[in-house]
Amino acid sequence: MEKALLRSPEYSLSGKAQMQFPFMASAHHSPILVTRDFFLAYSHPLDPSIFKKLLTSCLSSAKSSNPTVRTNATVLFKCLLNTVSDDSLGSVVTELLALPQAGKTTGSDHRATLYTMLSTIHPSTTISLSIVNALPLLILKETNDVVIAILASALPQHLTFLMEGNTCIPAEISNVIAKEMTNTKPVLRRAFVSLIGTALWNVSSLGNDSSLAFVKAISSSLEANLKTFSTNSLGAAARPLEGYIALTILLGPMAKSGKFGMDSILLFLRYDTDCV
Repeated sequence: MEKALLRSPEYSLSGKAQMQFPFMASAHHSPILVTRDFFLAYSHPLDPSIFKKLLTSCLSSAKSSNPTVRTNATVLFKCLLNTVSDDSLGSVVTELLALPQAGKTTGSDHRATLYTMLSTIHPSTTISLSIVNALPLLILKETNDVVIAILASALPQHLTFLMEGNTCIPAEISNVIAKEMTNTKPVLRRAFVSLIGTALWNVSSLGNDSSLAFVKAISSSLEANLKTFSTNSLGAAARPLEGYIALTILLGPMAKSGKFGMDSILLFLRYDTDCV
């Protein structure tokens, strides 16, 4: 499998290579997909050293110029996640983020593939903290709008997990998110407002210290966005989106929690009595 993935991941093996790897001889399957299908049927956990080799192949294919190879690498990566323990996933996150954080990816397509892989990793306390600490800063560094959207969509599930588990979200990260929710660049503002809306909407209850502290940290940004929306809904940096999300959070999770008095919520809404 390792040799096949390195030789020609975008095409089926042919000639001598097919003789070496007869299980990959189908003209309709790339080595990546055949490997994926094998591990869908393989019910045993992988030895860490074997997983490492296959992960290396996935990450190598992630920088391919062929979009099919990149897509198939993501599919195989998601399948491989089911073959290792949660304890091993921390190192996987580190490897996925290493090149983007060092600025050594081959381009936006490469980063998009790595971040798509990252989005398939399920939350856990250690992993979610790592991702929450890393992704907001990577969003700010990103120059491609499509990649920014992928990054922003990968973050909410981990924010939600930490809040529901009453795990403290670092204050510096809360402050970065709050600041960027009012960024003057529309794409960044939209990304941060959207990820906050998704994260808070999916929290079962804003009843513990972690969730309350996080909401308080971003409340001034919600207020600012609602003010912008109410005074110039079509001229807002993120268009009406930022106002709608602010209202959804205020009248949804915040109101239902019972931790924010109605006077406080009405204070947010004082800019436009018709916006409710």
